[in-house]
Amino acid sequence: SYKGLNYRVDPIKSKPEEDIAAHFAACVWLGEKCSELSEMAATAQFPLDVDGLAAAEEWLRAEWKAFEKEDM
Repeated sequence: SYKGLNYRVDPIKSKPEEDIAAHFAACVWLGEKCSELSEMAATAQFPLDVDGLAAAEEWLRAEWKAFEKEDM
């Protein structure tokens, strides 16, 4: 987190019986509360591989830039 913008990226295991593929789940939220007590400002999913991790990082940077513009 930094200056009120928080993020979380979790690896999600596949669950074929529930038709869930392995992936990264990413979210950002504002404020001082933990993710469980906050409303998510944005969420995204990415493949659970090196490219997916790079895409998640790029997405987080874009979210930060958008937050920074709003904060000005």
